[in-house]
Amino acid sequence: MSAGSTLGSMANEVIHTTLEEFERGLVAPPTHDDVSITADGRRLDSKVAVLAWWAEVAADVEAEEAGRRPRQELDGNT
Repeated sequence: MSAGSTLGSMANEVIHTTLEEFERGLVAPPTHDDVSITADGRRLDSKVAVLAWWAEVAADVEAEEAGRRPRQELDGNT
């Protein structure tokens, strides 16, 4: 068995277990005050917070893409 098929099998098992737990009532459904929390701990608990986070993500993506472009394209020379 290859490592890829093992990892895929493990991922399917985790998802299956989570669904089983939910169906048995071991995982509570979301409540009215549940919000997403970013990896750095910021709560995305309002439209303003979400839009600010998306703006940061977009800026990061643009900066990453700009770093991959050939220098001539950045200078406007082709």
